[in-house]
Parts: sequence; structure tokens; C-alpha cells
Amino acid sequence: MAAFTLQGDGTIDNIYHFLWVSDRDEYQIEKNKDGFYIPDTVLISFRQPTYWFFSSSFERRLLKKRQDNLTFDNIMKSMSHRKKPACEILAYFVSTEPDGSTSIEYFDDVSLRDFLYNQTEKKEGILQKFVDPNEDANYLIKATWSPQLCRIEKRRNVNKLANRRIDRFSRAVTFEGAHQQSEAAAMVGNTLSSRIEEQCADIANRLAAVGKGEFRVKRMTVFFKVGADNKLWFLWCSSLRIERMGGKDGQKGDMQQQELRPGTETSIRVAPSAHVSIPPSARPPPPAP
Repeated sequence: MAAFTLQGDGTIDNIYHFLWVSDRDEYQIEKNKDGFYIPDTVLISFRQPTYWFFSSSFERRLLKKRQDNLTFDNIMKSMSHRKKPACEILAYFVSTEPDGSTSIEYFDDVSLRDFLYNQTEKKEGILQKFVDPNEDANYLIKATWSPQLCRIEKRRNVNKLANRRIDRFSRAVTFEGAHQQSEAAAMVGNTLSSRIEEQCADIANRLAAVGKGEFRVKRMTVFFKVGADNKLWFLWCSSLRIERMGGKDGQKGDMQQQELRPGTETSIRVAPSAHVSIPPSARPPPPAP
């Protein structure tokens, strides 16, 4: 585990490693009764797939593909396999830009093939299968969790997901788009909010268990979506802070230490290739600390 840094801002891709390890039988932790689900998630480094995580509905746990399965052909086949899709979007790529912002690029069949087979830029980030929402418009749920508080926000795109007269980027963006491209949406009832809060606590417990009690999650920002199958899908983490058990911030032991500014939040924007211009004045204001 020494090679994996856990905390930071941007795309916290190593969280999938910790969550995968936490599902091993040696970690006897109480897990969320609803199961833990992520879409097919491929970590990309220097244009090459390095790890591929996915959920098993049968085993109700997080699994990892063998290295010999990490081929562009297999990735394309898996991302393209969708039952009764609501739109042509197959996947999206989440990455951290040099300025610290997070960009999201949405792919249909043609653009995903181009990204996998013809990409020359050595990008690093997360390629994730698109989950059709349980509503007619795309949305994301953002949870900012700490042991004392869980703040939940939902933003829904103003366009119908199936309306192909509008480009796919304008139909998919939520928090990362211009403010007028999405709207704050109410969380109807307490059931979903409770599910999300329980899922966040489950993630924090899993990370702490893998850390063998040396640290706990101090704060994290994570994104979810309820799919058309009514499953709650964990998508990705944009900010994570841990503290050693004893009160000092940072990681301990063999885990790599990072100098981080506590209290910062990562901005999210559409990838440059999306061809959507978003002036800073049009972006939603950052959340209050």
C-alpha cells in the first residue's frame, strides 16, 4: 500500500485501490447493507490503462480486472455494452489540469474510439462508464462529508438527456458546466439523503480499516448518481483529507506525505475538447468552507 497516496484535491484515483482492498475477507468491517457499486472505472496514466475496477452485483463487492484484460479493445467493448441506453454517451474522462481544476470530457462511440486509439497527449485520469440516471435529465449528487456533518447538493442539467438536437456536452454537464446549464434540484424525501450519508460513512470506514486504524477521514467530497436501476452509484472523489489518530493532519507510516492546504476545494470544468466556453463569471460560486 506504500505506493498509494490517498489524500489531495483533484481526481483522487487511489481511493479505488483502498476500497477494493477493503472488500477482502481479512477486513471484517460492517459494510453498507445496500451494497457498494461503481461503474466500470479505468485508471489512465500516460495514455495507458493501469487499473480497472468494477462492481459485482452477484458478489456485492468491488473487483479489479487482471492486467491481461487491460486492453483498449476490452475497454471499448465494456463501455459500449449498455442495455436500453437513454442517450449516446458511453463514458467520460475525469482529469486534473495543471492549474488544479478538474475537467470532464464526455464520449460517444466515435469520440471514445478516438480517445482510446488515437490520443497522443499523455493524459492521466479516470475513464468511467456513463450511468443513465433515474430521471430524464442528467444530474450529479455532491456530498461533502465529515464525521460531524454531511452536506448534500444535487445539480440537474436543464436539457433532456435524450434530446440529440442539443450537443452531448450541454446535455450532460452539471457542477462542471456554466451555471445556466444546470439547476439546483431538491432532494425529495429523506431516504436518498440517508442512503448517501450511509454510503459516505461506509467509504470512510473502509479507508480507515485498510489504514489499520492509523488514520481516519477528516473530510471528503464525493459524487454519486442514482441509476435507472435505482442503485446508488459512487462515481469519484474530488477532495480528501485524512488525519492521524492523535489529531495531526496528514498520512502516517509508509504512506506518502503531501503538503496540502486544508480547506481548499477543487474547481470543476468541462474539458477543453468539449468546445464549450465557460467564462469564470458564469461558473457557480465555490462552496462555503
